[in-house]
Amino acid sequence: MDSSALVNEADREIGAKVLGAMSRSKIPVTFADWHFVPQIEEWQFLIATPWYDSKGPLTTYRAFVEALKGSGIDKDTPTRRMTLRSPKDPLVEALRENLPREGFLHVLRNGDGLRVIYAPIVGAGGPVPARHFRGINELKAFLLDEVQVRPRAAEDAMDEAKASGSASIFPVILTKRRTKALGLG
Repeated sequence: MDSSALVNEADREIGAKVLGAMSRSKIPVTFADWHFVPQIEEWQFLIATPWYDSKGPLTTYRAFVEALKGSGIDKDTPTRRMTLRSPKDPLVEALRENLPREGFLHVLRNGDGLRVIYAPIVGAGGPVPARHFRGINELKAFLLDEVQVRPRAAEDAMDEAKASGSASIFPVILTKRRTKALGLG
């Protein structure tokens, strides 16, 4: 579920203040997002921190509460709606898979074919898989129908790739799951 469309402004502000307090207290955060818990019909702010694994839940929660107190936001923060978890927690991993990531789509001429690479702006880095296409029509169908790039951006990228051998489309926003489904991740 897309939290950005359904979480109210006050909750987003609370989340930002909580993350600021954690940052000032040097509590590492690898993921944070609002998610809806249907069992209690409520939005919860899920925060993943490696401290959960290395220091344990109790110590992590104590440090979290102290961070809120130290920032003076403890009285205005609904801590019962805050959840700390391990970055390895299955819920964290599932939410991370659906998190939109902004990146570049690179189109490269490759002999008599073309290939496309998706390079997100944030992430672990490392080798990036390429998707290969036999010709411009196959590439055009992929960009317009599967990735759903704006038609003008796709046309410009294909023209530039024909002329210079490479082109980039930015911004392209894909989830990790969608990137994998497209053969780009």
